[in-house]
Amino acid sequence: MVEMKGVFFSYTQNHPVIENLNLVIPRGQFVTILGHNGSGKSTIAKLLIGLLKAKKGTITIDGIELTEETVDAVRKKVGIVFQNPDNQFVGVTVKDDIAFGLENRCVSRPEMIRLIEEHAVLVGMEKFLDKDPESLSGGEKQRVAIAGVLAINPDIILFDESTSMLDPKGTKEVNRVVSDLKERLNKTIIMITHNLEEAKHSDRVIVLNKGKIVADGTPHEVFSQKDLLIESQLDILESMKVIEEVKKSPSLKHRKELVRALWEFTFNE
Repeated sequence: MVEMKGVFFSYTQNHPVIENLNLVIPRGQFVTILGHNGSGKSTIAKLLIGLLKAKKGTITIDGIELTEETVDAVRKKVGIVFQNPDNQFVGVTVKDDIAFGLENRCVSRPEMIRLIEEHAVLVGMEKFLDKDPESLSGGEKQRVAIAGVLAINPDIILFDESTSMLDPKGTKEVNRVVSDLKERLNKTIIMITHNLEEAKHSDRVIVLNKGKIVADGTPHEVFSQKDLLIESQLDILESMKVIEEVKKSPSLKHRKELVRALWEFTFNE
């Protein structure tokens, strides 16, 4: 579904943000790209939707190579939920906002109403359709943004730090919706974040550091590389910190069983 081959990008000369990046994401996979601020992860999001143009290399989305001529066709395949929910609203009501992308695609009114109601239910916002977006919490606003993206039926949904400006309650709301989408819809999901907590239920985790991929595997495989995560300026999970303390206590009874139980807790919580 997504292929980046030999991609370079820099904002200033001689300081590459993305350096010789090679990445393939199959259709239907839920991938989290982890990285600290400045690692290049949000630059990848902008490259994938054509907001930035790679200096070298190629980007292909569902068999279409991204160029100035094909950027509109590519954008129809990718829906993006941005960092700040307040910057995404254009409608007077929640209903109007979900309708925005459908109106741009000239969807008939009966079909539009059906899609608005269907996707509002999918994100748990069906009771808010006539509300002013300004009256919503941050988490509710992001759920509306997700409904608007889903309504236009893209093949790929890209979450670019979409919980970084939310409180813990809002973050949980959005992550619950994302997990739901993985189970219920056959979409390719790319989540870009610095938060390991958001990555643990994805199919695959990619760690980016200084514009290069330094780890790529299942959440368990990547999270096991504690030193690499710390070197990449990522904060490991609290349960992982407890695991490290247990490993340092050779006198502790049933140490192996306890470590195994803690790992299971980490990914089943």
